[in-house]
Amino acid sequence: MSRRHPAWESPQSLPDDVDRDDWVPVEAANGSRCTFPQPTIIEIMNRRILLTLLAVLGAIPIATGVTAVVGGLSFSPDDTSGTAYLDSEYRFLGVWWTAAGVLLWWSLRVPQRRAAVTRALLGVMVLGGVARLLGVILAGPPPVPFRVSMAVELLVIPALLVWHCRVYPMVRPPAT
Repeated sequence: MSRRHPAWESPQSLPDDVDRDDWVPVEAANGSRCTFPQPTIIEIMNRRILLTLLAVLGAIPIATGVTAVVGGLSFSPDDTSGTAYLDSEYRFLGVWWTAAGVLLWWSLRVPQRRAAVTRALLGVMVLGGVARLLGVILAGPPPVPFRVSMAVELLVIPALLVWHCRVYPMVRPPAT
């Protein structure tokens, strides 16, 4: 016989030792509802700090992506004059980079419900850092701004991803 977690029961069916006023309803992405304990002030502050850091992080690809689209290789951090092909690719990737920042901001509007989107974006950023590291191994070190980006992608983003997983647990419907 499988027992269901009390969070998937109505607040009236919680164990007697649980204060019903400390539980709040939460709606999952698929529309199912459950209840979770009311967050403490520490948990609320932890979430606000995380969301603020992620919002600042989202501003970086928006600013640099728009700069890449508008300025092309002339705004590249090194002396690359490049070909029309490289300029086109740089601008194209600037659009994707901008979209990633906008999507990150969008996911932060309803962080519990859009946690999977936030985590997917952070995971892709980590993979981008791995690709940069591969470039360092195969082609040599990039300009300083890209080295800083790589360090953030390989050190800071994984920490934010773990933090996000702890602060916003995924809401899954019960097995039927």
